Amino acid sequence: IRTTGDIFVAGTVEGATLEAGGNIKVNKGIIGRGELHHEDGTPGTSLARLKAEGSIQARFVENAMIEARGDVMIDELLAHCEVMTEGALVVGKDKAKKGHILGGSITAVHGIKAQVIGSSAGVRTKLEAGISRALRKDIDQARETIIAKCAERDKLTALLKRAAQLPPELVARARATLVKSELEIVNLNAQRDVLQQQLGQDVNARIAIGVRVHEGSTVLLGEKTLAVDRERGPGTFTLDDGEIVYTPR
Repeated sequence: IRTTGDIFVAGTVEGATLEAGGNIKVNKGIIGRGELHHEDGTPGTSLARLKAEGSIQARFVENAMIEARGDVMIDELLAHCEVMTEGALVVGKDKAKKGHILGGSITAVHGIKAQVIGSSAGVRTKLEAGISRALRKDIDQARETIIAKCAERDKLTALLKRAAQLPPELVARARATLVKSELEIVNLNAQRDVLQQQLGQDVNARIAIGVRVHEGSTVLLGEKTLAVDRERGPGTFTLDDGEIVYTPR
């Protein structure tokens, strides 16, 4: 289902794809099947997929890929999902017993809040806040393009050192291409710098735990990573002086 407006589902979504120009709300659950990714890294074929320019809401979600520009709000369970949101992710309500993130990979630029993260079995659960995965990808692509353009520039520079031995028309083309390459490198570096500034746009993003976070979970804030090596109770992960710290509540 694809629409430029909102999508409302009174029941359950099973293995379907929903794309909305507005918000998506599913009264019950969202269920996919199979693994998030095949061994070659490609997405699973039987997953549920939801993409919204606004927010996404549901009671529970299992085996799904979720992408939103707004907040993602799940009442009870988010299990084995890949979530990317430019807003915040909230799983469970304040003082509620339910609100569990189990497995999967979560990226929420403006923070994550849940009652329980991971499990006593050490299920790998990755939580990332304060940074946009899409921006990170754009920066990596810009970096690769800059490297390629610099290599092209160096080859042209080496070629022009032998200008006296080359046909005049070849020298003219090489010089014109060199000027163009140098200008492209300047522009690409400027674009990368802008993206780098945007990358750290929410240095105050935090990951808040209402009940506990289990060993086996990984927390990323900004460019820092922390592997949770023991169970911790209620508290908050934040960045303090460039390092991830956990403050009990």
